[in-house]
Amino acid sequence: MSGVRFLHIADLHLDSPFIGLSHVGEKLHKIIQESTFASLVACVQIAIREQVDFVLIAGDIYDSDDQSVKAQARFYQAMKELEQAAIPVFMIHGNHDYLKGNRETLLLPENVTVFPEK
Repeated sequence: MSGVRFLHIADLHLDSPFIGLSHVGEKLHKIIQESTFASLVACVQIAIREQVDFVLIAGDIYDSDDQSVKAQARFYQAMKELEQAAIPVFMIHGNHDYLKGNRETLLLPENVTVFPEK
């Protein structure tokens, strides 16, 4: 009997400014800021390598209502890689994923299902 294999991701906080760590120096601070993107890339690689049935993203993809174009583009690219590997993604928004506001939002690939707020 084979089971269902999935990857659960939460609290990515893409492009977080890590304001509280600004004292560590510019070079290290830049590495820490890029770590959120490195985590996303690692998760996608694991999902593809392990041939999971789906990916579940349980909120806090972004860190604030200021969802940078960089963060959105990197997230889109990750979802596109999962789409190319025929891996569906099911996603809910968290308390840091502000859905309202004056900003542009990239459309996600067809493999991504976003569950509504309520």
